[in-house]
Amino acid sequence: MALGLWAPIDRAALARALDEIAALGATDVALVMAWRQRDVTSTAVAAGAGSATDDDVAAALDLAAARGLAATLFPIVILDVVAPGQWRGTLAPADVDAWWQSYERYITHAAGLAAAHGAAALVVGSELGSTEHWRERWYHLISRVRRTFKGRLLYSANWDHWQEVSFWDRLDGLGVTGYFELTQRDDADVATLTAAWRAARRELAAAATARKLPLWLTEVGYVSRD
Repeated sequence: MALGLWAPIDRAALARALDEIAALGATDVALVMAWRQRDVTSTAVAAGAGSATDDDVAAALDLAAARGLAATLFPIVILDVVAPGQWRGTLAPADVDAWWQSYERYITHAAGLAAAHGAAALVVGSELGSTEHWRERWYHLISRVRRTFKGRLLYSANWDHWQEVSFWDRLDGLGVTGYFELTQRDDADVATLTAAWRAARRELAAAATARKLPLWLTEVGYVSRD
């Protein structure tokens, strides 16, 4: 299950949420932390409004471990200003080198927290589609992170862009968000939905098998409709 860490954090409420997740029978929890940048052209990522403090992230990891939950620390990038069609999948930094240095600081910082507080896995990026062909940059980042964090390393690719990721061979899983369109009909029956999902699953499973990687659905969800 996933739990977003959004400031200000009430430690008692955080503990209750993790109690509920454990009581439901979950074995793993994804703890989502967020740093921000102004827009798609920005050259720096930093903690900002709504970002959990390091102490709160550490507390969440410790509380998860105390409940027997394997924690995945899941850093994401939030944009403060977006134009139509823009989101973190369409980043276009005015200075790519400066942005990447800033992003590496973010992820290596998260790696330090993950290592110090017993996380089982770390997501090195989420849905950063326009950067996924920057193979050497990602190789460099992943190598740096592995010097600090010894758990599993994942990347969370968008459901319609995961084939474009150029650095799967440096990771410990094929991570994909599961928002596949299953139908355009409002009255589709379960058999139709199941068949559509199985088609997506076959493609994902085949790709994971070919790369000798386990398949991770890093996010999954469906719109509530008739």
